[in-house]
Amino acid sequence: MRTEKTKTPRTGLAAFCALILIFCMLLTGCTQIKDFFKKTISGNTPEPVVTASPVTEAPATEVPATDEPAVTEVPVTEPPTSRPISDGPFAGAVLPGGVRLNYFAIPQKILDLMTDGDIEMYKRVVTAYFAGETSAEIPEGKGDYPNLWRLVDMYCPVFFADVDDTTVTESKTEIAWSYNTDRGMTHDEVIEAFENTVLGLLENVDMNDPLIVRVLSLYHAYTFTIEYCGDTVIPKDDSSPYVYRHSVNAILDHTGVCWCFGRSFNFLLCQSGVESATVHGLRSGDRAIHEWTVFFDGEKWRYCDPTWDIGGGTLSYFGFTAAVRARQGYPEADVTVLEGRAHPASEVFGVNDTFFRPLYTCIVCGMDYDLVKEDDRINYFYYSSYDGSRVYTTWFNYVTGEYGEF
Repeated sequence: MRTEKTKTPRTGLAAFCALILIFCMLLTGCTQIKDFFKKTISGNTPEPVVTASPVTEAPATEVPATDEPAVTEVPVTEPPTSRPISDGPFAGAVLPGGVRLNYFAIPQKILDLMTDGDIEMYKRVVTAYFAGETSAEIPEGKGDYPNLWRLVDMYCPVFFADVDDTTVTESKTEIAWSYNTDRGMTHDEVIEAFENTVLGLLENVDMNDPLIVRVLSLYHAYTFTIEYCGDTVIPKDDSSPYVYRHSVNAILDHTGVCWCFGRSFNFLLCQSGVESATVHGLRSGDRAIHEWTVFFDGEKWRYCDPTWDIGGGTLSYFGFTAAVRARQGYPEADVTVLEGRAHPASEVFGVNDTFFRPLYTCIVCGMDYDLVKEDDRINYFYYSSYDGSRVYTTWFNYVTGEYGEF
């Protein structure tokens, strides 16, 4: 009996201690107490896989920065990915994610005049250029491309920002070119500078305005920036061949000749959501060529000629007529679209004097002016070149076509 009485309290004491140990383990999660409990109560050595390391048991805030989720999961600082075109005639073309303008904004009227070879070759040259490549493979079985470089100059003028005519070569299998560093910039920097300049000009356009107002605002702003240069070529240096001017010169350098201004303004219009192209014709006598811009106002095509409105002090050639074209020394015979084909502008675009006479009659000036929108009309305030005083005001209703003075 004594022996049993002696063993009873020891057993109870052990049980009591075990309860305390379990409680401490649950309360603190201490690894050492868990090990001690397993050794003294069960007599088993704890398995290594059960023992957790202090790092994994630490709060999440103590995890080193290298263990945070990868940046690729939230690409806030990554540049946008490339933009493939999924449908239409230029399907399959891919431009880098950093490109901000649309170099495939060619009106359907122009696409209808192009051959499959023209379209495919334009796509290949443009995508190769933006990828920084120096050649484009010619599609097998396609013919020549008489309008390729005209299309590039009209709808992707940046190509000639760092590519010289003299470096472009054509063979039966490919068209190749090389890049120059005349502007002191890399290929990507040239593209960025060009797009920054274009986007700066487009800031003059309010996309909420009616289309004709957008065109007038852009025409007004653009003609202020350009200066005519009679030389049709730019000498690189004393020992290098001449390089022809292109529309990109009118945008980046603000100088050029008629085709530079017509094609560059055409490009600006297309980037502001207006269908546009250029047409050209020969002057009688010396056979000089001139180039004009045409744009679609939502209902009909109109002429404009930034070359003859250089300096921004006039809108005389915005919506000009064939009669005005004749007074410039160009015949009243039709002008044509693209090269190497008989595509009269009157057939392709339906342009004629009747469309333009009201707008032309309304806006004839030769002095400084401001454009002010008011309801469905545009007010033109003309100022004296002597003292800056307001001389007179005309207005044009772009909905009804009415015009007048006040």
